[in-house]
Amino acid sequence: MNDTGASPDLRGGDGVYSATLPGQAANAIVAFHVDATDTKAAATQFPEPNTSGEALVMFGQTLPAGGFGTYRFWITESTRAFWQSQIRLSNKLMDTTMIYNNMRAIYNASIRYRGSSFIRPSGNPLTANSAYAFKAPKDNPLLGTRSFNLDFFEGGRDPTYQRERFCFWMGEQLGHPTSYQRYVHVYVNQSKRGKVFGDVSFPNRDWLKTWYPDDFNGSLFEIDDWFEYDDSLSHNSVNATIQKFLTGSAYKQARYRWSWEKKVQQASDDCYQDIFTLAEAMNLPLGDVYDQRVSALVDFESWMRAFAVRHAIADWDGYGYARGKNAYTYNPVESGWQILLWDMDFSLGAGSSGATDSIFSGINDPTLSAKFYVNPRFRRAYVRAIQTIADTLYAPEIGDPIMDAQYQAFVTNSVVVDPPTAIRTWIDQRRASLTSQVDALDTSVFTMSETNIITSTTPATLTGEAPLQVKYISINGEPYPVKWTDLTHWEVDVSVTSTVTQLSIAALTLDEATLATLNASITYSGTLPIPDPGAARVINEIHYDPTQPAAEFIELYNTSSSNTFDLSGYRIDGVDMDFG
Repeated sequence: MNDTGASPDLRGGDGVYSATLPGQAANAIVAFHVDATDTKAAATQFPEPNTSGEALVMFGQTLPAGGFGTYRFWITESTRAFWQSQIRLSNKLMDTTMIYNNMRAIYNASIRYRGSSFIRPSGNPLTANSAYAFKAPKDNPLLGTRSFNLDFFEGGRDPTYQRERFCFWMGEQLGHPTSYQRYVHVYVNQSKRGKVFGDVSFPNRDWLKTWYPDDFNGSLFEIDDWFEYDDSLSHNSVNATIQKFLTGSAYKQARYRWSWEKKVQQASDDCYQDIFTLAEAMNLPLGDVYDQRVSALVDFESWMRAFAVRHAIADWDGYGYARGKNAYTYNPVESGWQILLWDMDFSLGAGSSGATDSIFSGINDPTLSAKFYVNPRFRRAYVRAIQTIADTLYAPEIGDPIMDAQYQAFVTNSVVVDPPTAIRTWIDQRRASLTSQVDALDTSVFTMSETNIITSTTPATLTGEAPLQVKYISINGEPYPVKWTDLTHWEVDVSVTSTVTQLSIAALTLDEATLATLNASITYSGTLPIPDPGAARVINEIHYDPTQPAAEFIELYNTSSSNTFDLSGYRIDGVDMDFG
């Protein structure tokens, strides 16, 4: 190699050394290494001599035309034979040189088959149909990440090759963190694999940094089957559920480890306390305590948006529907647990449930079906998300241009797939079914049972009905905690602050737009003075130095046995805490 400017070196003295390898026949693979010695006689070699990797060059390969990316994986014959000899579910990484488009070589990379027992192949990597997992070296990431999932669309179950991509788009339109699916051509040596692959971003640390740039150090778990195998690799599987699994009175970590697989950021991180806390709350008896505890722990809007997407596309093969797999859950430091969508290829009529399937059918996890979906607050969020999908994302003027543009991209890149006609037909049927099911549940307008209330106690309880679009109720401009007694009926406790309290009551949507307003008055007829909240509240506990991040709290205790108080406008000095 030389840095003199003589061919093939382009510029002398720039620190970039160049050499020419002799020409070879088409599809021939040549391995090489580079030895370097400095002026002090210190020597090194690339690839490192103590690794099994080799730097490879393949000659004479022609790439497909068009704008889709191309990922080429070059392996030696010895690697091919070793790969072929592995058992079907081996996760052994194979040495490869990866070429991105026609512009970049990544040496010392690795690749393997991926997928569950249901789809993963074995055998010759030049002929086996498979999804792949690819890893780039730590010092040489590609497109901002080291880990790639390459999806082969399971052999073409979806002849349009765009159903799953459309489902991820739906999640994103709902404001839900989702995965980006990029179409690429994949080669293993001279063998082109499939029509096209999906390079699918998936929940890992790089993904978390994208969606949670200020909060990516929480706890991430993959929700999956618990598999047990015999010697022939036949298996039985158990769905993931968020039930309580105990040994005596202690949570059985070994039972959760398989179905709630922790994606650790460091080897020593084996704490499952987050999951135990979640399971404890999710299995409380239904009622006010359940509602309060779960609402405090869980971003239930996120969970229900994810479940609504899964049911709207009728993909039974995921958590929250008929299976306990194909999802992730993330517990950010600064907010509540979220469900992350993943693997939605049994969808939109391609192996999915029918277009008229009930939005409450087949919920496999008994904790979800008997509690989470039943709680009125969470159930409202779920049906509201279903309604949004039916009214907007499934509207032809919104969804059809997305599918048409993707089909045109396939045509432009000479990838022969079916047009999205069958998807449109299925969505039209599903939209009609979803609309009918929601309309049967959402029959209310915003009303209040009493507009003039006479009471001798405080607080006074207001009751009424509200349609599904309502998430918040504000009184005199301040949001109030709402108790939903069923899907459409609400209760709000209002502290009386004077003999006659005038109320302006507003129903607010999820984005806090005002849907409707009502007016009422409360006349206090009690014989005792209206109590002062300052005399009845005390600081009961201060948790100022927790071991878990963002777990500090101050507990206030109400000493009154007969009154509750509105603390809006109060402030705790010293901690800069203002009550809204």
